[in-house]
Amino acid sequence: MHTPPKHFFLLLVFLSSFSLSAQKGIDSLRLLAEVLEPGPELHDVLADAAVYYQMRNNDSMYYYADKLWQLGHTTDDIVAKFRSRLIVGSFQHNHGNLEQGRRTFHEALAIAKEHNLERQIGFAFLDIGLSHSRGFNLDSAYYYFQEAEKRFLANGEEESVWKCYNGYGNINDKRQDYEAADQNYRDAMAALPANASKADRGYVLYSVFAYAILRKRFDLMYEVSVSWDEYKGANSFDIDVLQKPEHFSLFRMLAMEDVDIEEVLYAAAAYHRETGNTYKLGSVYHDLGTLYEDRGKYQKSKEAFETADRLYTQVGYNSYIVAIRTRLAMYYEEEGNYQKALNFTRLSHAVIDSLRNAEAERNFKRYQVEFETEKKEQALRINQLELDQKTQERNIWLGSSVFLALLAISIFGGARQRIRQRELLAAQEAAIQEEKIQRLEQEKRLLALSSMIEGQEQERRRIAKDLHDGMGGLLTTIKAHYNTVAEAVADTEKFQEVVPQTGALIDRACTEVRRISQNMMPAALLYAGLEGALEDLAVQVRTSGVACDLELVGDLNAMEEARTVAIYRILQEAVNNILKHAQATHVLIQLIAHGDELHMTVEDNGKGFEFEEALHKKSVGLKSFSSRVQYLKGSWHVDSVPGEGTTISFNVPLSENYVNS
Repeated sequence: MHTPPKHFFLLLVFLSSFSLSAQKGIDSLRLLAEVLEPGPELHDVLADAAVYYQMRNNDSMYYYADKLWQLGHTTDDIVAKFRSRLIVGSFQHNHGNLEQGRRTFHEALAIAKEHNLERQIGFAFLDIGLSHSRGFNLDSAYYYFQEAEKRFLANGEEESVWKCYNGYGNINDKRQDYEAADQNYRDAMAALPANASKADRGYVLYSVFAYAILRKRFDLMYEVSVSWDEYKGANSFDIDVLQKPEHFSLFRMLAMEDVDIEEVLYAAAAYHRETGNTYKLGSVYHDLGTLYEDRGKYQKSKEAFETADRLYTQVGYNSYIVAIRTRLAMYYEEEGNYQKALNFTRLSHAVIDSLRNAEAERNFKRYQVEFETEKKEQALRINQLELDQKTQERNIWLGSSVFLALLAISIFGGARQRIRQRELLAAQEAAIQEEKIQRLEQEKRLLALSSMIEGQEQERRRIAKDLHDGMGGLLTTIKAHYNTVAEAVADTEKFQEVVPQTGALIDRACTEVRRISQNMMPAALLYAGLEGALEDLAVQVRTSGVACDLELVGDLNAMEEARTVAIYRILQEAVNNILKHAQATHVLIQLIAHGDELHMTVEDNGKGFEFEEALHKKSVGLKSFSSRVQYLKGSWHVDSVPGEGTTISFNVPLSENYVNS
C-alpha cells in the first residue's frame, strides 16, 4: 500500500471521528476500509460495514465479512474471525436459510470455545437459540438461551441478559403459555440497563407492546406504556411537557394490518372496567381520544377525552388532565359552546396552579431541609472538639450500658418470643378444633337433610303404590260392578239419568287417583328415566293450556336414582308454582349436562314476583328449592321482575362422586 500525503491523514482523522460516531455513513466506512492499515481500527470499520449491509439484506455484506475474516488470519485476530462468522450467520438467518445460518453460528461458537473467548460464547449461544426459536425447535431454543444467560451472568454481561428473557418470552408465546411469556417480557424490560442504547430499549418495548396487543394482555400493555412514557419523559410534572401520552407513538409504529387498534383499546377498557382499575381505564380512554383525534373523528375524540377526564379526576391523577382539558376546551370553542370551553380552560389552569404550588412546596421543603442540615453540620463541627475530649470516658460508660441493655433485651425478647409462640400454637389449635366442630355440624345437617328427603321419597313411593295397587284396583272393580248393575236396571227412566252421572264421578275418581299417584312417583321416572319423566311433565303443562318448550342437552339418564328423583322434584315444584301463581302463557324447561355439572333453567313469561319479599315471608316453594339444592350440594338463583316473568337457574353436580372429589 502506498503512503498517502500528509493532508490525507487530516482527512482520515475527520472521517474517523465522523464515520465511527453514531452518524457514520457507509461511504465513509467504505473509504476507511480501503485506506486503513490492518489493526483494531480496520477491524471495527469492516465489522460496521458488514453489519450495515447485513441489516439491509445486501449481498455486499459477504465482501466485508470476508475481508474481516482475512484480517483475522493476517493479524491473528480471533475476535475478527468470530465476528465475521456471526455476521454471516445473521445474514443467512434473516434470509430464511435457518439450517445454513445455524451451521455458521456453530462455526463461530467453535472458534470462541477453541480460543477461550468467554465473552463471545454467550452471543453465539444467543444467536443459535434465536435460529432454533424461529424454526419452532422450541426445546433446543430454550436450551441455548439458558446457556447464553449463564455465560452473560458469569462474565459480567448483565446488560445482555434481557435478550435471553426476550427469547424465553417468544418461546412461551409460541407455546401459548401466556402467563409465562408475560413474566419473561417483564423480566426483559426490568433487565434493560439504565444506559441501554435507544435501539435496544425501543426494540424491547416495541416487541413487548406488539405481543401484548396481539395476545390482548392488557396489564402488560399498560406496563409497557408506562415504561415508554418514563423513557420519553412524559411523566414529568413540568407544565411544558404535559402533552399527549408518548407511548401512543407505539400504536403508530405497530401499523399491523390484522390488528384493529380501536378494537384492542375497547377490549382493554372492558378488561380494566371489570378488574376495577379506574386509573388504567382512564389511560385507555385517553388513548382512544388521541386515536380518534388522529383519525379526524372529533366527536368521538371529545367523548373519550371527557370520560378520561372524569376517570383521572376520580383517582386524583393530574399529569394528563391539563392536556385533556385543553383539548376539550378547544373542541367546545370550535362548536361555539364558549361556556363549556371557558369551564374546561379554568379547570385546566386550576390543575396547573395546583401542580406549580406542589412543585414550589417541594422545593421549599427541600431548601429548608438543606438549610437545617447545614446548620446542624456547623453545630457538629463546633462541638466536635468538646466531644473528642469526653469520648474515652463516654465510650467506657456507653459500652457497659449497651452491653447490659442488650443482655436485658435478649432475655426479655426470648421470653416474649416463647410466650408468643405458645399463644400462637394455642390459637391455631383452637381454630383447628373450631373448624372440625363446624365441619361435623355441617356434615350432620347434610346427613339429616339427606335422610329426610330420602324418607320422603320412600313414603311417596309407598303411598303411590298403595294408591295404584289398592285404591286404583278397588275403584276399577267398583266401576265393573257398577257397569253390570247399570246394564241390569237400565230400563228405568230415572236410573238412566243418574247412571251416566255416577259413572262420570267414578271415572273422575280413577283419574284423580292416577294423578295423585303420578305426582307421588311418576311411572315415567321409574321406567323411562329423567328424560321420559320431563317429557310427561311438559305434556301436563301443555294439557293445562300453557305452551311449554323442553330442551335437553347431554346424557341425563346416567345419574343415581336418588339424584334423578331430587332433580325431578325441583323442576316439578318450579312448574307447579308457575301453573298456580304465575298466570304465564309460555314456559321453558332447559337442562344442559356439561362436564361434571348439570345446568337447569325454568323460565316463564308470567307476572313475576318480588324475590326478596317472598324470601322474607319464608315461602314454602322457595324453602323446598333451597333444601333440595342443598341436598344436591348445588346452587340456585332467581331473576324475577314483577310484570316481566321469572327465570330460575340451578347448577348441581351430576354425581355424588363429583361432589365428594
